Amino acid sequence: MMSGKDKYPGVMAEYSYCFRLIDKPVRAGGGWDMYLGPGVMAGYVNDIKHRKGATVGLKLDWGVRYRSVNGVSVGVALSPSYAMLLHRSDMEVLALSTYNGTILRSLTPRFTLGYELGRNGYGEKASDEVSLPKQSLITASIEYDYVCGAFYKEHYSYTTNEDGLRIDRQNIGFRYTSNAQLLAYLNFNICKYFSLSVASGYEGMALSRSRAIPLLLKGTVYFSGDLSKQVLPFVFAEAGPAFCIDRKLSPVCVQSRVSSGAKIRMSRNLSLDLNAGIQVQYAHPLNVPGESEVAIKRSNYLHGAMVFGLAISL
Repeated sequence: MMSGKDKYPGVMAEYSYCFRLIDKPVRAGGGWDMYLGPGVMAGYVNDIKHRKGATVGLKLDWGVRYRSVNGVSVGVALSPSYAMLLHRSDMEVLALSTYNGTILRSLTPRFTLGYELGRNGYGEKASDEVSLPKQSLITASIEYDYVCGAFYKEHYSYTTNEDGLRIDRQNIGFRYTSNAQLLAYLNFNICKYFSLSVASGYEGMALSRSRAIPLLLKGTVYFSGDLSKQVLPFVFAEAGPAFCIDRKLSPVCVQSRVSSGAKIRMSRNLSLDLNAGIQVQYAHPLNVPGESEVAIKRSNYLHGAMVFGLAISL
């Protein structure tokens, strides 16, 4: 997804039984633990080389997580795994082979978000107020977004090299795409109700199968000035250029997003932001799909998507 591919990634269900190896409280509130345990996995996925099929396998979970006073936890984990894939081969017959995606699964860190049912966090009541320091003028956050494409509009106007014909074509419709972006924010807290942020990172641009480095300006409005609240709703809008790092699009594209969400206080100096919204990307492609070496006179595409984000703020 970070490379701008628009294939459906598939679905996977997992179950694991883990044992806590280390369990320690944190002075600022909450605590952290380390766990290890075996598990099973099953699903329907897209494998490497575009093989699709049903998969089932075994895995081992090892991870570290922070558990807050309100029951929400965040962590990072590794899941070495091995699975088999039932798919159709090149001869259009059913074949059973190794699910190659388990290689990437075993090596790629997994970031986790959870809520512990049946308890109110790490040794404290969920209603307890978190003692907060004075609001800092500058804070930092890291955000991961899943971009789910919803609709698109394309306009191509070009002259073919073979016979010199002028072609003008427009397409508009709904198309599902999977994409992702990883952003780092520097936040300037103007007051308790408003902050201004600048951000950059790495993202894929789904319809063009392109990659870009965005540079965004973001404004966030909080519905309450009471920072001691464990759940603080907000809305934000951001916009800016995206600098493409391949030759599939013009060097600079434009994107914007409007989202709403909530800031969940995890401890004295840590909060978790959940948000969902609409993103729009506008770009000029450097070639036309299905045509080789054409001279483009006027072309563009507009891509709209649902965005679901998760950010950790310090």
